[in-house]
Amino acid sequence: MNILFISSGEGPDYQCDMLFYGLNELSFATVYSSSEMWYMFEGNDPAKISELYGKGFSLYNRLKNDRRKEDAPTIVEKIRSNFYDCIIYGSIHRCSDYLDEVLKNYPKQKIIFIDGEDFDFSLHHFLYFGGYLKPRNYILWEYFAPIRPYYARYKSAINLSQKGFYFKRELRNCDRKYFYPISFAIPEKNIITAPFPSKVREKALYVPGTLKNAGNPNAYKYDNEKDYYEGYATSIYAITTKKGGWDCLRHYEILANRCIPYFPQIEKCPDYTMHTFPKALIKETNKLIETGQLKESIAEHYTGILYDITMNVLTTKMLAKYVLSMIA
Repeated sequence: MNILFISSGEGPDYQCDMLFYGLNELSFATVYSSSEMWYMFEGNDPAKISELYGKGFSLYNRLKNDRRKEDAPTIVEKIRSNFYDCIIYGSIHRCSDYLDEVLKNYPKQKIIFIDGEDFDFSLHHFLYFGGYLKPRNYILWEYFAPIRPYYARYKSAINLSQKGFYFKRELRNCDRKYFYPISFAIPEKNIITAPFPSKVREKALYVPGTLKNAGNPNAYKYDNEKDYYEGYATSIYAITTKKGGWDCLRHYEILANRCIPYFPQIEKCPDYTMHTFPKALIKETNKLIETGQLKESIAEHYTGILYDITMNVLTTKMLAKYVLSMIA
């Protein structure tokens, strides 16, 4: 399968990059890209990678350096000749290059749009159903000028959903009729393997930034991935939280190290957001942690189940297979 992956390639974009990573793991797929995406491939200066968002942990500087970056004239020619079996926009709101040519030459069944932005479309519903978009509320409409672009994205997304398969990361239940859910993932090679280290503490030392800012005294920073991962691997559970959106790479880094995510308020997460994440199990372990009932034997039981789910469901390869399963 020949795939054209279109993205700006300007820097890390987790949902986009996770899918690109997974596609490159598939033996049956040949992935061509419209941009360099240099940070995804081996051979970069570690110091340069450490300057990336999230210090470059978990995703970057890993793929074999056999990239297939296409120049613009070649891409246009191949689109017109239907060389590619499918076209994937890794982050449609950040890069929509060649869209006119793609829509002219490819049917809906061969086009995939990925929307991995932190926000959902609740703002649109607030403005529309609150009546702020009606002509008589012109003054209020002007008041909302700074956030109107987010409303426009909803209209654009609805339009694109008629022209390809549109995957939305932060997906409200009421918008599922238009969009397909998509979640974060982690490379299989990042998942810890036996022999597993002993658990030396109940709670991991690392505390998410949102809680540090609230005055949490347990702030702890890691400058390298090895120590960061080891901190989770030697702990029974680790705190994680919603960030800009519900989905967060940290959730998967915890699971990849056979550690239980303690995720307060996960019960508020919409059904189709983080749709592959084992939310029901985490609700159970949350209660056990909060009531002091997460004893060693019980923790090991849940750790084993969550580890199997991580290995078999939450990898970048499985993410890529899921997205491609839509292609006719």
